[in-house]
Amino acid sequence: MLQTPQLWMQVYINVAQLTHNLLNLYLCRSKMCLLDITLSQCKLQWERDYDLAECDSTVIIECKWYLEQLITHVRCWREFSMKLSTIFHSVILNFVN
Repeated sequence: MLQTPQLWMQVYINVAQLTHNLLNLYLCRSKMCLLDITLSQCKLQWERDYDLAECDSTVIIECKWYLEQLITHVRCWREFSMKLSTIFHSVILNFVN
């Protein structure tokens, strides 16, 4: 059942958490199925209580890493959405230009 590619079509990536292995797993198991990808930035509850400016720079680096991995699979994208704070929009624009 785990080898059914349709089970792996919904890819949700939280750039605030390190899930590199999960992304690779989803991309591998989805085979050539069209993917619905959501890139988000959701901090954990305890992180919301503190000013984590230095953490944002780490999240930006992670965001770039995920985009670099995903762009090689662009032919399989059915839908791509982002739920990121304003600072990440400039990262995305710099990445695609």
